[in-house]
Amino acid sequence: MKKILFVLVLVAAFLVSCSMGPPVQRKAPPKLPRSSPETTPRELERILSLSAIGNAEVDLVTNQLILTTLRKGSGGMRAKL
Repeated sequence: MKKILFVLVLVAAFLVSCSMGPPVQRKAPPKLPRSSPETTPRELERILSLSAIGNAEVDLVTNQLILTTLRKGSGGMRAKL
């Protein structure tokens, strides 16, 4: 009986020692150079401005029409066309 218990303890110790190997070291991702395009300052030209409704602007760099609505207390909406 003592031999069986001794063998079980040895097997358990072996299994524990196998499961506790060296810690896995993960490689850090390589640092890539920033390749984002240079940002240009926006040139917004206001076309229409109504204090109760909102305003309309045009972006001269991207040729987008930007409509902005104003709602007091609950925010507003901005759409780019």
